[in-house]
Amino acid sequence: MIVGASSVNQLRTNLDALNLLHFDEAELKAIDAIVLEKCQR
Repeated sequence: MIVGASSVNQLRTNLDALNLLHFDEAELKAIDAIVLEKCQR
């Protein structure tokens, strides 16, 4: 399943709003890189 960038941003927004996960900028960049890699396959 391919996840669009907007979906990822929405997911992160939802998680942040619920205070379930707290990412710093480095972690967000790492997640973005992983997601982009999966989307490009």
